[in-house]
Parts: sequence; structure tokens; C-alpha cells
Amino acid sequence: MKKSLIYLFFVVFLISIIFSLTGCDNNKNEVEVKTNNEIIDNSIEKKEQVEVKETEKSIEKTEENAYNEKNKYFAVLEGIELYTNEDNEQVKFDKTNKKVNYALLDMDDDKKDEMVIQINNEDLLILNLENNTVYGFEVVLRGLLSLKTDGTYIGSGGAESSRVLKSNFSKNVRTETVLAKHDIYDSVPDMIADKKVTAKEVEEYYNEFHKKQDVTFVEYKQDNSNSNNQKVEESKKLQFKEGNFIYKVSTGAENDGSIHSLKFQNGNVIWEDNYFDDSATGTYSINGDKIVVNFTLHKGFNQSTDSDYEEKINKSITYTIVSDNEIKGYEPYGDNKVVSFSRK
Repeated sequence: MKKSLIYLFFVVFLISIIFSLTGCDNNKNEVEVKTNNEIIDNSIEKKEQVEVKETEKSIEKTEENAYNEKNKYFAVLEGIELYTNEDNEQVKFDKTNKKVNYALLDMDDDKKDEMVIQINNEDLLILNLENNTVYGFEVVLRGLLSLKTDGTYIGSGGAESSRVLKSNFSKNVRTETVLAKHDIYDSVPDMIADKKVTAKEVEEYYNEFHKKQDVTFVEYKQDNSNSNNQKVEESKKLQFKEGNFIYKVSTGAENDGSIHSLKFQNGNVIWEDNYFDDSATGTYSINGDKIVVNFTLHKGFNQSTDSDYEEKINKSITYTIVSDNEIKGYEPYGDNKVVSFSRK
């Protein structure tokens, strides 16, 4: 009897241990599953945050590019900037004594607008911006009729000779794709997308084409030139991005290779000479391609007294915006010469 009780007690003890271990494993599995779910949730959340930021940046970039495109075109209209023609020559647009209408649209489906300029309701000029260069393509009136908002148009050679066309651009080369044609002078008079069809089918294609929305041209008034000029100047103002610009000293003296910097941030500016521990601070404003800086405080080191000092000043210096990455102008102290500062 005693042996039976001992045996029974031993069996119960083993069963308790097994249940305990099983419970630990279950708890461990639950913790692991919960941890893995948290990792997955955090990963998904971070991925979504990155995607949102990338989308916002993409929208901002698209809007900025569209703004710059338009104002590059207006700069050409004003004669402020030149365009490159199909002969790769630089041309200045002259609007003097001309009636000028214009329209902005994406002619080649590259997500960027071209500008089509109508001169005296006759000849046309297409402007396309590529790699910050404006290219211009001169077109006779009959070569670009019934321009639609999707960039398609008709080129006419006469009453029985016409084509529905689409343009593509690559620098100073314009290529026209024939979408449909009716030309009784050709051996194959009627075609749609390089396929021979009947005259009836082409007629139906043309009827559908004429149902598309026409481009609306806007008159570019001579008496609005000041307003248009202001748009160009405003675009240059908005194109300037704040940041840190540096100039590397090259004098052959003890400070050779040292750095002078101009830092623009939130409408304020600071100039620093890191070798002589010299600095000037103030505010700035943009006027066209000029940055007008008004320095109001100068800090330096007096070697004779071996001490730092500061003084209130009223020094105005104008810098020229050469490009997004370069500005040029006088240094407020030191050699007081014109130098080029490059974006860091």
C-alpha cells in the first residue's frame, strides 16, 4: 500500500512538471508571436511614413518644376533669355509690334508643359525646356492647326492632304508622328497608325479628333510687360534656396586654404572667416537675381588687446545669383573683394 502511494505521488509530480513546461512554451510562443507582430506593425508604419514623405517630395518637386518651366518661357517672351533653334543657334525673341498669344500644354506626354506661341495669328513657335535650356521650333500656321489639349493637331497640305500629328522633342530636334492621314496624292491615301484603311474610317477618326477640347490661347499684352517681367523676377526669387555657401581662400599667405562662408537661413544671414574668427550677421532680401544683404553686427578678435569684440554696423552688400549653387559678391571684411561662393 505504501509503495502504491509513493508511485501515485510520483506520477502526479511528473504530470505537474509536464503541464508547467507546456505552459511556459505556450507563454513563450505567445510572447514571440506578439513581438513579431509588433515588429511587423512597426515596419509597415515606417514604410507608410516613408511612402507619404516620398509622395510629398514628389508633388513638391513636380510643382516646382512646373513653376520654373513657365517662367523660363516667359523670360524668353520678354527677351530676357534666349532660346536655341533647330539649327542650334541662340535666338532672342522680339515681340515688338507683334500680337502674341500663347498656350501652355504637355504636347509630348512627358509630364512637362511646352509653350506654343502664336505670332500675329499666323506663324507659331513651340518652346520646350530640356536640361534647363529652352529650345524653340518655328512652325507655319498650316503645320499646326486645331491644336488639342492632348497635344494632337492637324498638319495640312491642302484640301485633300492632311494628317493628324503628335510631336516629340529631343533638344533641338522635333519629331512628328503621323496618327492618321488622308492624302489623295499618296499611293496609300488613307491610313491610321501605319495601317491602311478606308476613307470612311479616316473620316470617322477625324470626326472624333474634332470632338476633343481645343487649346485656349491667351493674349500676351504689350502693356502687361512690366507684370510679366515681375513674374520672371518672382520666379528667380523663389528659385533661390537658403543654405550654406563657402569660398576657399587662395592667397599664399598664412590663411591660405581657409574657409569663408555665407549662411542663409529663415531670412537671416551670417558671414564667417573661420581662420581669423571674424563674423558678420544681418538680414537679406531678394530682388530678381540679386541678394541684398544688410549686415548689422560685426564680431571679431583684437590682436593688440588679445580680446574679442563686437560692434553694430550698417553695411549693405549685393550678391548676384549665378546659379542654384553659386553666388558672387564682395566680402564684408578681409580683402573686401568680389569672390564666388559655392553651395556646400
